[in-house]
Amino acid sequence: MPIPDELRRYVPRTDLYDSAELISYHMPVEQPPATASYIIFKKGNKAYAKNGVYGHIEYEDTDSANVIQNALDSLTENRTWKEKVLIIGNHTITKKITVPSYTILEIRGKLFLDDYVNDYMLEMETGGNDIMIIGGLLDGNGANQTGTTTPDIIHGTDISNFAILYTKVTNSHVDGIDLDGTCEHGLILGVTAYNNQGAGIHPPGNMRDFRLIGCTTYNNGTTTTRYGYLITTAIRRATVLVGCVAYNENNGGFRLSYASAIGCQAYNCPVGFFAESSRVRVIGCNIRDCTTGIDLNNKDYCMAIANCIENTTNPIINVSATSLETDNLTI
Repeated sequence: MPIPDELRRYVPRTDLYDSAELISYHMPVEQPPATASYIIFKKGNKAYAKNGVYGHIEYEDTDSANVIQNALDSLTENRTWKEKVLIIGNHTITKKITVPSYTILEIRGKLFLDDYVNDYMLEMETGGNDIMIIGGLLDGNGANQTGTTTPDIIHGTDISNFAILYTKVTNSHVDGIDLDGTCEHGLILGVTAYNNQGAGIHPPGNMRDFRLIGCTTYNNGTTTTRYGYLITTAIRRATVLVGCVAYNENNGGFRLSYASAIGCQAYNCPVGFFAESSRVRVIGCNIRDCTTGIDLNNKDYCMAIANCIENTTNPIINVSATSLETDNLTI
């Protein structure tokens, strides 16, 4: 049965964007379906967190980082399902944002790391589970950070069942995306990493069942010797890269350990693909305008199969007796 008009308490549209005190006096009876548990936006010099279910403002501050973290910390405690925080617009981040387990953080805008934060922009909760980061342009403002380990843009340690989707990471003081410890069941899809001082995407440590699909890196390693993709896992449950691209990299496109690159592309790099460990497979890839196409580094049980290598000085080098190099086309 519809609610009679006289029982409705309408909220003027501007009230949804004003103070929490004002909203507390104008609570609407009905709300449209929630797109997120919290929606973060800016008006003037303030950031606001609107409750996506009830429509009222719960947090406001001139510091966007405080509002975002308050919203993330106010999601349902001890949940075993994902809840979403949606960030709209451009925000300056003055301190590290920690994304807890069972959370979707979607960004429709740009996050810019403030001067001398000297910390990660986004850190997935250590030991966390079921975390998803979607969209956004994340600018690490690397020229105005210091340190050699922490100022990555996205970081996680010992996380599982995670995904980073369609995000752009740029200008990191260290790596664009950096993962540590034992991480498993991860997906990085459609991510672009560029102009980072370290690697574009760097999942080291113990990676299990990890997939990178349709990602692009360029102009990384601007002040280090790191590659576009730096995969240095020590576990044989292989990382798989499918349809990823590296071009105009300063040190190399793909540096791989226990990984398979399938249908990937490397253009205009000193080295297209480099085997850091044994059991690296480079299959059906396109390599062009590189000094070295594929360097298997005399590692055992590697494969270079059915690749197309064009205008490259050293197409395939350092193939060990236990490795396989066959059906490659050199132009």
